[in-house]
Amino acid sequence: MPTLFKTTAIARIAGILALLFSFSAQSEGDCYAIWHHPLKIEQSGITVPADAKVGDLIGRGESYFSVRLLANAIQFSFGEPGDLVLQAYTHLSATALQYHGIPVYQTGWQGVGIAMSLNDQPGLWDIYAPRNTPVNYVLGGNFKYYLVKTGDIQSGAMSALSPFSFNYTCLRATNARRLGETYFPAVNIAVEGCRLSTPSKQVFLGKINRRTLSGIGATAGNTPFNIAMECNVNTKVDLEIRGDMVNGNRQVLAVIPSKEAATGVGLQILRNGIPFELGTKTGMLNQTLVGINEIPLSVQYYQTEEKVTPGEVNAVAQFTVSYR
Repeated sequence: MPTLFKTTAIARIAGILALLFSFSAQSEGDCYAIWHHPLKIEQSGITVPADAKVGDLIGRGESYFSVRLLANAIQFSFGEPGDLVLQAYTHLSATALQYHGIPVYQTGWQGVGIAMSLNDQPGLWDIYAPRNTPVNYVLGGNFKYYLVKTGDIQSGAMSALSPFSFNYTCLRATNARRLGETYFPAVNIAVEGCRLSTPSKQVFLGKINRRTLSGIGATAGNTPFNIAMECNVNTKVDLEIRGDMVNGNRQVLAVIPSKEAATGVGLQILRNGIPFELGTKTGMLNQTLVGINEIPLSVQYYQTEEKVTPGEVNAVAQFTVSYR
């Protein structure tokens, strides 16, 4: 009986030792990394062009980041240290769009999506350090983002968001550990209500006889023209016209000086027969239609001096359209 008892006790002790040893063999190694150069995203305010279409780029940026490895060892092993890997992932919801092969995710602001790449690879890919990564190794990367129109956009302030997060691991040494989130700042978004259909416009006035101008303030040769705009929302439109004035007269554009230029005459731009005040913002349209909208104007000769000499009458005006 005593012999049988010893055998049983030894068997139990052996079993306990085996269990303890098996548990210790599965313990994690020592792998620890911190931000060396945290990812910092900066984005100024965005103005969405009036003619922007779904899938068009409305903003972009890039930033460099890096991580430093502080510890890397495998417990209960005489082998090599692990391989440092950064693992990016996002909680944003994917859209059906892609931007140059990169998935586009929802940002939380209606109509604005974000596509992301790491080290010029489309999407969020793992970033690998060399095998057997040495302690104090700095693993860097490049992050690029593309803000994409995904639908109708309203003006306002897009809230800050976390586009993606990083985990890290030392392969063969540890499971994944959390490094931290990245942050995209709040951004003011303005939607351009209208855009001029053409960047410049030439208006040709017909010839007149100088005798049709009877004195200072006389006008002749009224010629209609229009300013065409493409609008994507119903908005109110203001127009400001700037140019060189004649002797401080804010209603008369000066002729460009040249050997062939006429003298004693300038040009007036009118809206509904009323001369424009140069340099003054004036309400033009109280509402617009989605599509092409036109502002009808006209231009005419205006006598500025007692004596008028014949010649060319050329002038330049800058038109600035704003909306509200």
